[in-house]
Amino acid sequence: MSSSPKKFLILQKLRLKIEIAKRLIRIMLDLKIITTSKYISLQTDLQEISKMATGWQKYLINKEP
Repeated sequence: MSSSPKKFLILQKLRLKIEIAKRLIRIMLDLKIITTSKYISLQTDLQEISKMATGWQKYLINKEP
């Protein structure tokens, strides 16, 4: 297996785990386990990570011959 498909699969798994983390953090907010300010901070970080992973995936797709 070449490096690009392997990286693509890793990034897919990463994006799935980010989405799961977003949902769990939302549940934590709903259950009042975390504060609204902490929720916003965590969601902002996760959104940035998600954008980066999406960008890396798009780069790998466009890089293919």
